[in-house]
Amino acid sequence: MATIKACCSRILLSSGDSFAVINLGNEKPVQVVKIPTKDEVTADGESKSLLHNNSPKDDNRILASALSKSGKYLAVADDRKYLHLYTTDDGCLISSRCVVRRCTGVVFSQDETSVIISDKSGDVYRFVVHDEKKEGELLLGHLSMLLDLILIKNDKYVVTSDRDEKMRISCYPNCYNIHSFCLGHTQYVSSMVYDEEDDLLISGSGDCTIRIWNNDGQEQHCQKCRCPYNSSETESEQSYIRRLAYNPTKKILAVCFGRYLNIEIYQLTSCKETTSLELLETLPVESEIWDVGFDESGRLWVVQSLEDKYISVYNLIEQQDQIKLEKCVEEKICNTVNELNSLKEFFTASQNIESIYPNLKKVRIDNMTEYLQRKEKRIQGQKLDPPTYVFQEKKPKLS
Repeated sequence: MATIKACCSRILLSSGDSFAVINLGNEKPVQVVKIPTKDEVTADGESKSLLHNNSPKDDNRILASALSKSGKYLAVADDRKYLHLYTTDDGCLISSRCVVRRCTGVVFSQDETSVIISDKSGDVYRFVVHDEKKEGELLLGHLSMLLDLILIKNDKYVVTSDRDEKMRISCYPNCYNIHSFCLGHTQYVSSMVYDEEDDLLISGSGDCTIRIWNNDGQEQHCQKCRCPYNSSETESEQSYIRRLAYNPTKKILAVCFGRYLNIEIYQLTSCKETTSLELLETLPVESEIWDVGFDESGRLWVVQSLEDKYISVYNLIEQQDQIKLEKCVEEKICNTVNELNSLKEFFTASQNIESIYPNLKKVRIDNMTEYLQRKEKRIQGQKLDPPTYVFQEKKPKLS
């Protein structure tokens, strides 16, 4: 699926085996680059070429991406277990490196010297940006699939979330020192954001709740979203939180969902006594939302699976002490959006790709009801029904 990341004046869109760098300060704001194919990457991970716009069709796709703090570098991890590092100014490939497992998350350190990745086996590795010969250093591991990771407090901690409903706050880079756990979600934790000013973690989960935590793992607030959620529903019917996007200036949180065609907009309020989220607006959309993100100017970028309307941009407008979303009408932004929406082949690569999240839902099996019923019968001296056995006919061995 298509994803979006924003940092400084740059925006990174990824879809299929290509990514687009949007630099709103340039005369030509959109630059599309194709990641290396399997024939263009040598055995040791070095690329044979730099730009790949004319590469032959390849069944590869980007799984995770990130922009550095200054927007100078970007990193993408693909389905062939490679981590590619680029410069954003000219789309020049710095290096391609092998990773152990397919990545689920990528993030740069504050000083832009390291790239930290999480993978499907639950491990986190660190790569040095300017030393492409150095192998990845294992930092920490979970016993289940990692879904997101972020660095907080000027890289003092690395926070990881997994399929088993938990978030771990580990010291960085000495990640063997675990600072705390955030426990409370009842399903996988799909997305996390960080409020630096109030030093709060915000998480979204497959249980359709948003929870706010401090660094000691104490839950400060739990917000039930309006999307329909029933723990007994089947996977194919279940709504879930796909992504959180946060605007630290106005403390606005945007929440996009799977199988629920709305974006919910919340405002964070935090003081010494209480921390809360107030629902400001529910923005209806026409098709499945792939991702959302705020740029440095506070505009909300929405990526959805709607032909000719893949990208939509909204401004946060303050009216009578209330914040509302309005469609962006700035000429420069509109021209950029029109150019992006014309990239039909770019976005088509994300169509019909199933999300991994519905398959991560844990089904709660009630194995106590029958036991308690049989126990009650034994206490009352009633005769228990004999267990039923299913006998299978043995098949003769083949000589």
